[in-house]
Amino acid sequence: DPRFSYSGGLNNQTLSQAGAEANLDVQFAFGLAFPIPGTFYTTGGRPPFIPDAGTPNNTNEPYQDWLDFVLAQPSVPLAISTSYGDHEQTVPKSYALRVCNGLAQLGARGVSLTFSSGDFGVGDGDPNPANQTCFTNDGTNTTRFQPLFPASCP
Repeated sequence: DPRFSYSGGLNNQTLSQAGAEANLDVQFAFGLAFPIPGTFYTTGGRPPFIPDAGTPNNTNEPYQDWLDFVLAQPSVPLAISTSYGDHEQTVPKSYALRVCNGLAQLGARGVSLTFSSGDFGVGDGDPNPANQTCFTNDGTNTTRFQPLFPASCP
C-alpha cells in the first residue's frame, strides 16, 4: 500500500476535509511522476510552537514525528516533496535543529527533498500595510521577511 499513516495521521479524501490545495498537490505530484510509484505520508500531532501574527494557533507540521518514522525504514523513497511549510519564527530553534539534522540524514541516504517556500513571495501577499502580518514575534513587531521552515534548513 503506498499510503502510510503515522501518529494518528488522517487520510480523509473528501474535498472539504483534505482541502483543495492538498488535492491539487497530490494530483500534480503523482501525475508528474507517473509511472514511478508514489508514497503518501500523513502524520498526526502538533510540534512545539511559538505563535506569531500570521499563525496565532498551532497549525505547524509534525516533521520530527514523520522523520522518526521515515528514518526507521530500511528503504526510503529517493525523492520526497512536501507542499507545506511553517513560518520559521513559529518553530523553536531546538526543534528546528533536530528536524534539519533529520532531513540531512535523509539526504545522506540519497533522498532528494523539496519543501514549500511560500505562496506570497517575500511578504504576506496583502498590499494593504494595515492588514499585513509579516512581523517578528519577539515583542518588537518589526516588519520582516518571514522565511518558511523547513525550506530554510541549510
